Amino acid sequence: MALVVYNPHSGNKGSAIRQYYNSLVKHSSGGAQYDQREGFVHTTVESGATGAALGAIHALAKTGLDVSVMGHNLPIDGIAGVIGAFVSSKMHGKVGRSIHAVSDRAIAVYAFRSTAKLLAAKSSAVSGEFGEDPLVTAARDL
Repeated sequence: MALVVYNPHSGNKGSAIRQYYNSLVKHSSGGAQYDQREGFVHTTVESGATGAALGAIHALAKTGLDVSVMGHNLPIDGIAGVIGAFVSSKMHGKVGRSIHAVSDRAIAVYAFRSTAKLLAAKSSAVSGEFGEDPLVTAARDL
């Protein structure tokens, strides 16, 4: 079995994987590849951090992501997302884009939870469990 060592000066461009890797690590004059790698890293870190923070709040708070204030359940993810979107609209640069991305993901989590709650309430009404209108009950907690 032969050991193949990549030599960038041999004239051989290498496999498709090697060519793609080279295009990622080589800084072009416009910086496009660097921006693409940076965008990938930021997206991954921002998504992970947002999910981890909301997951920790949900696990540690007695009421999960809904905080009871004066008898009303307020969604932390929804409120933080709207505030972050507003703040990021007034900012420029990478910090503003990062705040926008985090708030975007928080709003997505809120929309996910609200839709799941609404559809669960509708399915219980269809299955014959009667009582208070499930849509009114679900809307009360939004």
